[in-house]
Amino acid sequence: AEYEEGVVKSIKIIANPYAIVPEGLDEYFYALDYIIVTPDSNQPYKISLSEDNKVIAIEIGQLKEPKLVVSQARPIGAEISKGKVSQELTKEEEIEYPEEAVELSQEELKLTEEETIVELPYGDIDEHIIDYMHCEILDDSSLVVISTNNSVGFEVSRRYYPTFDIILKPQDTLYTDLEDTIEIENAYVKHLEIIRDNTKAVPDILDEYFYPIKHILIKPTGEFPLDFYSNDDATVTILEMYYPKPKVVVREEEKMPEVKMEKLEPKPEEIRLEPEMRKELMKELKEEIKKEGLLKEEKIAGLKKEEIEKRKQEAESMVEAIGKELLRDLFVKGKGILSLTDAQTVAVESSPKVKTAKKEVQLAKLKKREALRTLFPNVKLKASHTEGDVFEEGEFTEELYSIEAEHPLYQGRRLWNTYKQSKVNVKVAKSKYDKTVYDIDYKVAQGYYETVTAIMNIRLQKDLLQKAESVLKLAEARHNRGLSTDLEILNVRSRYNQVQFQLATAERDLALARFKLKQAMNLDINEKTIDLAEVDTELPFKVIDVNLERCLELSSENHPDILVNNLLVESNKYGAKIARGKKSFKVDLTSSYGIADSYYATEPKDLEPEWSVGIKVSKPFWGHTPSYSFSKEKTSRKLGQTDKTGSTVNAGEIALFDKDIMGVNSEIKEARINKEKAENDLIDTRRNISLEVKEAYYNYQESIIQVKNSLAKVRFQEEAVKVAKAQSELNEALQSQLLEAMIQLADEKAVYIKALSDFNLALAKLNKSVGIKNYFSVD
Repeated sequence: AEYEEGVVKSIKIIANPYAIVPEGLDEYFYALDYIIVTPDSNQPYKISLSEDNKVIAIEIGQLKEPKLVVSQARPIGAEISKGKVSQELTKEEEIEYPEEAVELSQEELKLTEEETIVELPYGDIDEHIIDYMHCEILDDSSLVVISTNNSVGFEVSRRYYPTFDIILKPQDTLYTDLEDTIEIENAYVKHLEIIRDNTKAVPDILDEYFYPIKHILIKPTGEFPLDFYSNDDATVTILEMYYPKPKVVVREEEKMPEVKMEKLEPKPEEIRLEPEMRKELMKELKEEIKKEGLLKEEKIAGLKKEEIEKRKQEAESMVEAIGKELLRDLFVKGKGILSLTDAQTVAVESSPKVKTAKKEVQLAKLKKREALRTLFPNVKLKASHTEGDVFEEGEFTEELYSIEAEHPLYQGRRLWNTYKQSKVNVKVAKSKYDKTVYDIDYKVAQGYYETVTAIMNIRLQKDLLQKAESVLKLAEARHNRGLSTDLEILNVRSRYNQVQFQLATAERDLALARFKLKQAMNLDINEKTIDLAEVDTELPFKVIDVNLERCLELSSENHPDILVNNLLVESNKYGAKIARGKKSFKVDLTSSYGIADSYYATEPKDLEPEWSVGIKVSKPFWGHTPSYSFSKEKTSRKLGQTDKTGSTVNAGEIALFDKDIMGVNSEIKEARINKEKAENDLIDTRRNISLEVKEAYYNYQESIIQVKNSLAKVRFQEEAVKVAKAQSELNEALQSQLLEAMIQLADEKAVYIKALSDFNLALAKLNKSVGIKNYFSVD
């Protein structure tokens, strides 16, 4: 425990790893070796014991005689008139009484508490008001007492991070004029904090000092078991926190010599600020309330459930903390330039597949623009100037300036469906691009974690080789003095050679891992290399709550393969509609408008308007295409003419065995087949992705178990090494046995490193299977 205020800087409990915890205590208990109390400087201190020797008190610092401080509260007899409360505040005064003149009655003792206690005369109004709220310390528990003028129910909850706060939420609108923060300053409760509710107004019957309460926050100094109950009319509510009862197991040979400490009795002239009489009154109140049988069991059950979940999370985080401590010296620490995210970014930027996928997205967008363009008219601006001569007539000139438009008015929604298909094809191209990126990211993750594992394994083997050299030198020295046999020295040398071989194998594994990572990052294309000194990462471990059904839902909504096949089904649906549209009616509209004139050189130029409009309708029928066209035009005067001309044309035709229509049936059938293929592919893809998700899920669960198991083996083997080392120092074990224990410890650590790597890779595989990058993360 660290303290920022006061004379004590920290209190540290040192565990005894060799003492055996007796049966009956759960896995969270451990034996104490000793307790270190660190003051901020060289302070005087006193040590005292309780009468039953169960409580040890260490008083640190300059001891001063206490002064009694009486804080005057609001007068009890406040006046209530016309439905409104009027009260005058009295200024808080500090009164120092001479030690020999203090004799306080029971009622006066209630006002000598350091806690904030305010008595309110509001018992006869409808509003719910807190009369007072404070904390009492008993022998075995602390009580937070809340008194209200009317019945008030509270909902109690606890949060565990970052502190063990307890929250009391009133079930009715509750008001108070207490301070926002009530300082307690005892060993079990830091302070009480009242959170205001700014969404509610204060009724007129209450004065300006009152405010509505959202909830009450209790800040304990640790995690204590608690009860929550109230009296018969729910006007007194008590939150009781029980103190932990330590259990210490000490073996006979490890008992500390008995230390006699002075039992300090209070001097007769000292004044106690927390009278025993008040404690007895609180005990009686507590027992009376409990006898009423109104313990909030359902709320306690909810807290117990939260307690179980918290214990479970603590157990999981304990695995992570222990594992980090074991591998602290092996974690990769480099320049921090190359992380997994950086490696994946480099791989994506240099991948030819990604570049091609980007071009496919650009092509799909271009086709989408082209399909959109076909929905609008084709417009042309036309200008012509012709000069010539007519035999015996002389030179002439023709001029024309016009605008022409063609518009496919209706083509069986073929053009519209083509545009919608192009929009779907853009999504298909983007999903294929995402799939390519996800595949590259996972491939890089495989190479990356394999490289990190190889680096850590090399450091592990180098450390083992260094220790093995020391053991070998010691074994050779013992053999030279005739203290060991030839068989023993040969055994030690054999083990030493085994360590050298393991180091060579680790170096080979690192070379292969770096090559695979380089290949995954596409660095082999531009002949770049990977500087291992730039790697800076760990192999994190944190158990994440993963729900299989939720993973299956996420994959069906986000996996690129499923998205691509869904979109291909939709695209082929539009393809079938486009093919069927060729057998529907086709209506084309044409029009033009301009000015023109034809004249001889001897005539003046006179540009006159001319226009035309036409429509053509066709409908395929039994392989033939009959069509009808209507046009009307008005032209300007031509050479040799004295007037304008106009005409109306009605025409019909039929194209026999139209080659463009004869292939429509096959196009429709092909589109249907493609649609069915896409649907079948979608079903197969969903099955495969479902299998992939389940495999990734169970691999993830298996990796968690593997990490825990391998960590337990490492801890066991560490103890075995300690025992072998101690025995070898006492000549009770051979050096070969010590070296064998060291090798087994290194092997177990290597298995643990591999388990951590598999865990992180399983998490990456799980993210890939659901189709969301970094959805599950230890960060």
